[in-house]
Amino acid sequence: SFGLRFKCMVSELSVRARVMRVAPIFSDFPLEYARICIEKSIFRLWESAFIGAAQGSGLRIFFGGVSSALWFIGICGWSFYLTQALTGHRCFKQYLNRFHIVDNPSCKCDGVTVQSVSHLLFDCVLLDEQMNDWINDCERVGVSFSESGFKSAICEGMGMQEIRSVLKSMVLGAQAINS
Repeated sequence: SFGLRFKCMVSELSVRARVMRVAPIFSDFPLEYARICIEKSIFRLWESAFIGAAQGSGLRIFFGGVSSALWFIGICGWSFYLTQALTGHRCFKQYLNRFHIVDNPSCKCDGVTVQSVSHLLFDCVLLDEQMNDWINDCERVGVSFSESGFKSAICEGMGMQEIRSVLKSMVLGAQAINS
């Protein structure tokens, strides 16, 4: 769609230049329009890659798509811990196993359940003490402590800093468990 519009605009400038018997003046081309079209095209590709990707399991827990993830990060800001929690990278056994850094992706809590972002955040008994604090922090601002509760809160813009704090604490917990 962008490519066709781009070709039409360039063609129009070329035809106008031929009629006027001068070289095409590409400075007449609206570069802002091209930038917007390119951004939209890239965003659509990114969104479809996000939906179909096997990686980034942490992101899919919390966000329906790239736009809500970018919105959340815009409010909370990037951080070392937030990046790990949202991507499921670095300190999670599920990720480490994928790269053959650890032999077994199972969590130490039961030796069977895969140690993922979701497991550590909502189910892992090794983080029960922290989980009680997380639940209290979330409930204090009206956020239900569950995957769907986090998604709803993020969509509604509720409790962003509390969710960010919970995710950081969960990553620190994962690092402690796996060290």
